[in-house]
Amino acid sequence: MDDNGYNGWTNRATWNIALWINNDEDWYALSRDAVDFADFRRLMRPLDDTPDGAKFADGCVAELDEVIQENSRDE
Repeated sequence: MDDNGYNGWTNRATWNIALWINNDEDWYALSRDAVDFADFRRLMRPLDDTPDGAKFADGCVAELDEVIQENSRDE
């Protein structure tokens, strides 16, 4: 583990959630429609975690908001 938490992210959950958002076609498409991470979570209901068990509630909202905002700017 480095000084930045987990692979440069705040924690493992944040890293894992961001990984799924950016590497799963359906999750990525939903992220492009979301305003922020809270909106993404609403779109993902009833899921509360990634397929490998990272809980959305354990992710760093500020970092995941940035992921969502970056995806919405992708052309």
